[in-house]
Amino acid sequence: MAKNKYNASNIFGDTLRMIGLLKDIKRSKLEIEIEGLEALETELKKKILDQSRWSLQSKLIFKNINKSDLSIPIEMETEIKEISLNLKVNITEISYLENEIKDSIVQNNSTKYGVQIITYGKTTTPNGYKMSWHLDKHIRSGNDGRGKGFIHPEYHFNMGGFALTKENNFNFGDVLLIDTPRLVQPPLDIVLSIDFVLKNFYGIRVKNLTDSNLYNKIIFNAKNRLWRPYFISLADKWESNRFNHLMIESDYANKILG
Repeated sequence: MAKNKYNASNIFGDTLRMIGLLKDIKRSKLEIEIEGLEALETELKKKILDQSRWSLQSKLIFKNINKSDLSIPIEMETEIKEISLNLKVNITEISYLENEIKDSIVQNNSTKYGVQIITYGKTTTPNGYKMSWHLDKHIRSGNDGRGKGFIHPEYHFNMGGFALTKENNFNFGDVLLIDTPRLVQPPLDIVLSIDFVLKNFYGIRVKNLTDSNLYNKIIFNAKNRLWRPYFISLADKWESNRFNHLMIESDYANKILG
């Protein structure tokens, strides 16, 4: 009988190990400050009764981002004194069997998936600059599989959104325009979101960390859990005879493609 491939303890254990590595950064000479690690650590240490289903809501604040790494227009760069980044992740997952290929991220009327990245450029003026990206899972209702009139991949990055426009005093002239992150992206959890931020916004400064064996093992485990089903589902759409030994969720590839 096939066994569950992942459980909450596996995921939370890897996330705790990632936090340990990030705390080592704080003690190093890199001057990279990350707020919220202790709160996330406390959340991860809570007892979980159902190992087949787990949820995490987390917020981390990354500071000391180097302006010169972000290709900010020169007119803005001279005004900006400091750049920080808020990372918010809301995710609920379920385990799946070893021979299953399926989407393990839960979304329904009461449970929403999302990864939000908001950058702030602090200036001497009250408003400063701001930019936002969010990774969503497409909200489907009834027979509406694709949305009205435009493509809806199952997981997709959007730029801007309510994080900017819901503010009454928002001025589009205050948008912090930079050339990162890139938009094509399979699903992220908290571990992969942290990796995304470190590699896009700190780059070479954290290379010793991101090249380390433990770090890469943690990232591999997360990608194996979330990205292996994602890409096998896509491959099966064209090469189905290669995956006859797997139970593949029938409509996952179509949802991915929108």
